[in-house]
Amino acid sequence: MQLTSLLKDSDKIPFNQMSSRRGMKLAQILLGATVGLGTACLTQGLVAVSGGTTGKSMMMYDFRTLTSLDNWHESSDTVRQPGMSKGAFVIQKTQLFQRAVMFSMINPQPNGAGFVGFATHDGWDLSQHSGIELRVRGQGDNLVYKVNFKHKGQGDGTVSYEAFYEIPKNEWRMVVLPFSEFKPYYRGAEVPDAEPLDTSDITTTILQIVGGVYSDFKQKGTSSLEIDYLKAIP
Repeated sequence: MQLTSLLKDSDKIPFNQMSSRRGMKLAQILLGATVGLGTACLTQGLVAVSGGTTGKSMMMYDFRTLTSLDNWHESSDTVRQPGMSKGAFVIQKTQLFQRAVMFSMINPQPNGAGFVGFATHDGWDLSQHSGIELRVRGQGDNLVYKVNFKHKGQGDGTVSYEAFYEIPKNEWRMVVLPFSEFKPYYRGAEVPDAEPLDTSDITTTILQIVGGVYSDFKQKGTSSLEIDYLKAIP
């Protein structure tokens, strides 16, 4: 998949999800010279491009000011016997800026099974918000990422609620993921009969990159995702 963009860094892109094989939905923005800054043409449907959100947002993780990522732990495919991937999640601090960076090395199985992720178990009541926003930049071999939530104290080996997004290479973007786009998955397969995400009782947040099991795309190799913040939006 290729993604080109004429948008400035200040533009905000809500990444709706498009249909893909076996229920996986992948956000892909396809912009060309004939597409204005007001709309972005998807493979299916249209995505509005907004200059900002209204109402009151709530900062969840401001990596520009956090002093430590000790409450985040790696949750990669090595939790399973055939897993061979690896990641690191660190604070990058220079004399000019600070942000978090998630490094990943995906060594997928032939079917694309493989993932690198980092999780934290803070509790959030996001019931008064419509979704989340991240400011990110991707570099390296892979550009499809996702955010996962678990609710009600669910642990490993349970359904997680996931939203995929794709970003252009080497460009900062603000990604908006509505809660309505978070679908229940278990080990890469959608679980259509699972209960909806309870946004009033979020108990785990996961940042993740995947190899593409059950999906039309496949990813492998090394990548990095720079992250300024993750916040809940009205």
